[in-house]
Amino acid sequence: MLYNLNEIHFLELEKVKKLGRMPKNALEAWLMYLNNLPGEELEAMPVEVPGLKKALTIEEIFKKSEKERRLYELREKAIRDEISMVAGAEERGMAKGRIEGRIEGLVEKARDSINRLLQKRFASVASELQNNIDQITDLETLDRIYDRLLDAETPEQARQAVLS
Repeated sequence: MLYNLNEIHFLELEKVKKLGRMPKNALEAWLMYLNNLPGEELEAMPVEVPGLKKALTIEEIFKKSEKERRLYELREKAIRDEISMVAGAEERGMAKGRIEGRIEGLVEKARDSINRLLQKRFASVASELQNNIDQITDLETLDRIYDRLLDAETPEQARQAVLS
């Protein structure tokens, strides 16, 4: 039954006014803040409570002039924009890295295919040409070499296919 899961907590602000001491925990500190304590008491309150210092800072900003408030808003916007730009740059960098990784994988697979083809059909020149193949990083070049090797009939033609 759902009624066993519900709890209601009453936070009595009037009782907080009568405490007459510094807050002992975060809840008391927030209650004192929400109770609109006079300035001296609020400033004397410890601000180690998460979020309370930020709330006090923002409240101070809104007490200032229109120009100072506008400068604060622009600074906050610049901070948020920078965070957003960094996150976007990280995402673009990760996407670029994934693409580069895929291309490297395709290049490696093309090299392996060429080396296997050389080993199977032209074993006499395979070890000699393998180093040349391993130096090539362009996928289109590797594809052209593979196609030429398929047409090659002699080890000399295979050598020409790789070296040209």
